[in-house]
Amino acid sequence: MLIEVRGVGTVNKGAYLMLLAVKQALQPYGNKVTIVAKDTSAFSTQDIEKEGLKRRIETKRKGIEFKPLIKLLPKSLRHKLNLYLLDDVDVILDASGFVYGDQWSKEAINKRLGSDLKEIKGNNTTVVLLPQAFGPFEKNEIKDSFSKILDYSSLVFSRDRQSLAYLEKTYGKKNKVVLAPDFTNLLKVDAGLVPAGTYERSVIIIPNNKLIEKAIFTEEQYLSLLEQICKKVYDSKLEPVILIHEGDKDHKIAKKLNARFEEKLKVLTEPSALAQKALLGQAYAVISGRFHGLVSSLSQGVPSIATSWSHKYEELFSDYNMGRFIIGKSDSAESIASLVDEVLNADSNKQLRQEIQACAKIEKEKSQKMWDTVFSEVINKRK
Repeated sequence: MLIEVRGVGTVNKGAYLMLLAVKQALQPYGNKVTIVAKDTSAFSTQDIEKEGLKRRIETKRKGIEFKPLIKLLPKSLRHKLNLYLLDDVDVILDASGFVYGDQWSKEAINKRLGSDLKEIKGNNTTVVLLPQAFGPFEKNEIKDSFSKILDYSSLVFSRDRQSLAYLEKTYGKKNKVVLAPDFTNLLKVDAGLVPAGTYERSVIIIPNNKLIEKAIFTEEQYLSLLEQICKKVYDSKLEPVILIHEGDKDHKIAKKLNARFEEKLKVLTEPSALAQKALLGQAYAVISGRFHGLVSSLSQGVPSIATSWSHKYEELFSDYNMGRFIIGKSDSAESIASLVDEVLNADSNKQLRQEIQACAKIEKEKSQKMWDTVFSEVINKRK
């Protein structure tokens, strides 16, 4: 069986964690399943091969369609030559994270799935939208573009209640649309990737430039907020450590923040997404603007605070009964200080860990149930 995974890559740490989680989930099928991916700016041919996947090729070049010529070769020979076509794909697993909604463009939706839909239908390929955020769908072109994808998909997993509400408001209730959490919470990591005890007295701070781009904070407001948090961490005899989860823009924030301190903050640029998850699991606490950084910390029972630019943060924290631990634009310096103090205090930190771990167990069970549904309703039926 040929399974194509979309919306993943190696540039964005969250997208890479989702790729690894998909690979882990499909491991029991062994060589009965071949995973393919199309090369993109976020997932190069070299990285596709490095991850043990096969490259699904595009057959149209400069307006010329080469597929009829390629299909003259028997499928078995084509696959020996690593010529995997969209026609060959049995199942598409879309792990986009968040690309279907008004915050994105019609072009982004078509690039991810919409432009291939006619061919996918003709091939009788099954489409599953793995847990992700959706909506809102107030713009007609976005609503209409996603409607076609929603109608054809066999299973659609909404990552949170707000996304589900957006879907139901726009398209009505559908039995195939169900709630399921972000599935990277099941991703196993080798604790040995980070020496034991390295970050147990560290508060990991993950910046996100989107908080500035989305006008949640001005640059000065955001830097002042992070500075305030770092000072509180120092006052608690803990070490603030900056972790770059994503790209140059976040790194620039770290540099500007560091310029405000005489004793420079430690800045980590660990390239391995698995090592990042391992070190987040060691942390005393995590304060993050990156969604998958928070999934990695909460799923391992680490007290966390979010700086939010989207409903997905509020919904994630609601799942862990941590709804009050979100910093927003309107929060006062006093309320922020109180939140940070609660996470840093030894007694409350210990209590929070117990509560988060109980929720994490439930969320992982939900993710496993999601995969069980995908296996029983889609993959096992396509064997």
